[in-house]
Parts: sequence; C-alpha cells; structure tokens
Amino acid sequence: MESRRESMIDTFASWALEGLEPTDEDIKLGQKYIDGVMTPEEIIDYFNVKYQVGATHPDSSLRVGDGTDF
Repeated sequence: MESRRESMIDTFASWALEGLEPTDEDIKLGQKYIDGVMTPEEIIDYFNVKYQVGATHPDSSLRVGDGTDF
C-alpha cells in the first residue's frame, strides 16, 4: 500500500508541476487505488468510458452510472 501511496503523491506532484490540480474525483479514485480497491487499468477504463474514449480492456465491466462514478 505504501508504494501505491507514493505513486499517487508522485503523480499529483507531476500534475502540479504542469499547473494542474486533482479534482475531488481524482483524489477519490487515487484513494481507491491506494486502498487496493481499483487497479490503474480500472481507473483508465473508468475515464475512457466517462469520456467515451473506449475501454482499454474488451472485457471491462466498469461503466459510468453503475455506482462506481462520483
């Protein structure tokens, strides 16, 4: 869990260097990653579906509106 936490800190720090701030949704999804509830692939799938880009995995069952979105 500590390496996941450090990964999120590094990610958000990188965003800050670009002048970006995480949204509440980003922070919630980051916490789900830290807690081991979601994988990076599931988070990518979530945003791909949300923004209608297409899921990275053909068997992805994650859909916006299924209670996993914020």
